[in-house]
Amino acid sequence: MILPYIFFTLKNEGCDTPYYARDLELVLQSKTTKAANRIKIDAGPRLWLPDDGDTKVNVVEKLPSTLVPGEYDVLLNLPDPEPTLNTNPAYSIRFANKDVWEPTKGYNSLLTSISITE
Repeated sequence: MILPYIFFTLKNEGCDTPYYARDLELVLQSKTTKAANRIKIDAGPRLWLPDDGDTKVNVVEKLPSTLVPGEYDVLLNLPDPEPTLNTNPAYSIRFANKDVWEPTKGYNSLLTSISITE
């Protein structure tokens, strides 16, 4: 199963890009169970330069086989790629947008949801 054509657009308004490489993950979090499905995206914030205008990031990845039909909140995770730090929210990049940060997980909400059907 392939995700439908999904993309997001962002704009870096004045912050420098990370010096070290960062992972980028689309997170589909079940609205009922709160289980998070982390899907690595082949892109990264080191290319999101300040004042370069809008950056469009395309997401074309396979859905995890464990994903069940249902409603999912859509979030982004920018964790540290080091395995010992990867799941520690203190080492995830936090967006400056109001009301998008989930401090217990280290995710940034895109304030949208999707429905997955069979």
